[in-house]
Parts: sequence; C-alpha cells; structure tokens
Amino acid sequence: MLTEPQLRAALAYKRATGVRLGRAVTTLGFATELKIEWASLAYHGRHQRGGERSVWDGEPTPPEHRRAS
Repeated sequence: MLTEPQLRAALAYKRATGVRLGRAVTTLGFATELKIEWASLAYHGRHQRGGERSVWDGEPTPPEHRRAS
C-alpha cells in the first residue's frame, strides 16, 4: 500500500514523464512489479460485474507471504 506522499510523488512522476502509474511506482521504488500485478488482480477480482466468477476464493495473499507447502 502506498502512503499519500508516495502516491503524490508517483502521480507527479507520471505527469512529468507520461508513463503509467504502475511504472512510476516501480521506478521510484515504492513497490515491485509483482506487488503491482497482485494488487491489480485483487482489485479486479473484488470489483467484477454481477454474475462473473472470480479466480479468488477469498482474500488473495501475495506470493511472498504464502506459506511453503
């Protein structure tokens, strides 16, 4: 999760360079590409249209926080 100052910095970088927000966040070192991808999948899994099935069975867990089997 980004702090408000990090989000403001990423948005400023995005406006200045024209890159996407996710690229700005990773370039500034606020998150990894994997965490950005996980957040996107988690968001879209919870905000699907009615009647669509989600790939998530519940709250997703980022890969780096999963227990080894």
